[in-house]
Amino acid sequence: MNDFIENENVSADGVNQPEQIVTEQISSDSAEPVYAELYQNNNNFDKIQYSKINKCQPISKGIKIFAFLMAIVILVSASCLGGYYIGKSKIFENNFTDTTLNLEAKPTNIDEMTPAQVLIAVDKSIVGITVYNSEGTASTASGVVYTEDGYIITNDHIYDSIADAKFRVRFYDGKEYSAEFVAGDTRSDLAVLKIDGNGFIPALFGNSDEIITGENVVAVGRPLQAKDNCITEGIISLKERRVTVASSYSMKMIQTSAPINPGSSGGALVNMYGQVVGITSSKISGEKYEATGFAIPTTTTKRIVESLIKYGCVNDRARLGISYQTITELMKEVGDYRTTGILVVSVSNDSDLFGKIKEGDIITHVNGTAITSDEIILSIIESAKPDQKLEFTVYTSDGGNKQVTAKLLPDTGSSSYVYATVQ
Repeated sequence: MNDFIENENVSADGVNQPEQIVTEQISSDSAEPVYAELYQNNNNFDKIQYSKINKCQPISKGIKIFAFLMAIVILVSASCLGGYYIGKSKIFENNFTDTTLNLEAKPTNIDEMTPAQVLIAVDKSIVGITVYNSEGTASTASGVVYTEDGYIITNDHIYDSIADAKFRVRFYDGKEYSAEFVAGDTRSDLAVLKIDGNGFIPALFGNSDEIITGENVVAVGRPLQAKDNCITEGIISLKERRVTVASSYSMKMIQTSAPINPGSSGGALVNMYGQVVGITSSKISGEKYEATGFAIPTTTTKRIVESLIKYGCVNDRARLGISYQTITELMKEVGDYRTTGILVVSVSNDSDLFGKIKEGDIITHVNGTAITSDEIILSIIESAKPDQKLEFTVYTSDGGNKQVTAKLLPDTGSSSYVYATVQ
């Protein structure tokens, strides 16, 4: 499974296009401003105390000798103390939470659970999240416990309309904790929060590459008004479907018939062995679609979340830096294009292709592979790394052919999290 990159698909004018699937992020439940006591900020700061500096006086010889001996004693003591703290620091590092997401293989020697049994298995690992600010604006979502010491996975879009958002996390036993924003990524719609404490129960994450179309799954979330977790049942409709989401980027997601209700966004898509195989995110908009939801695969979640925690952004995702229109065989015939491939619409100034290709050129091959759909080039870029070079075959607008090498750009992404402006 590959990660997400910039959606560079542009519809052709005057040509009937295949239906474009555009998803909408799930609206969060509205919440009453029940956390008014949390809106008050503590702005008390300790003042720094300064001591007056006196002018130095001449020092006698005896005092100098005494000071020299004391310096030796202090140096030896400092060395011992420093060694102690270095050792202590190394012990601390060794005990630091491992934020690597381990994806468990699907069991082969046990029967599937019932939905009720699955809910019991994941109940303590699914949390409710209230997003609010000092203005009283609030909404709710869900999240999945990632580590024992309080890292929580959720969606990036849950706070996109709430400036200077604050977070309260609610567990199965009714206990609530304030959470800090760690990092988020609009591309993948993933974000990480952190609460203080230990002993939280992480979810068991399965390998989304092992899911099969048609297998049973449940979606689990914790909406605000629900005393218990909310569970809906369905199947894997498609294990990989490339869709264009509200952020206008193309991504591969799991399509499921399990309804994803408001307030459950950021919750878990779970297989019938109690393994989380996706983070619920969005659904298809439009009245003609019923029970069509999407979840971010755990193979993608692993890569994004580990990077968000370690670097505060996505550090190994690449982009090409062009916008284009895909020319299939059908579009070539109907639109009277010269060849199949991707028709270049624009090239960004920071792209390595800038100055090498231009609007109207058609890229026909990438690394020797013919481009018959945008899935081909998107998958190649998604599996590549920043600074990696790709070879392109280009049919130029003046009728010639040429080979072009271009280096991919880093795509660190950005978050929907907005800090309020201080007046």
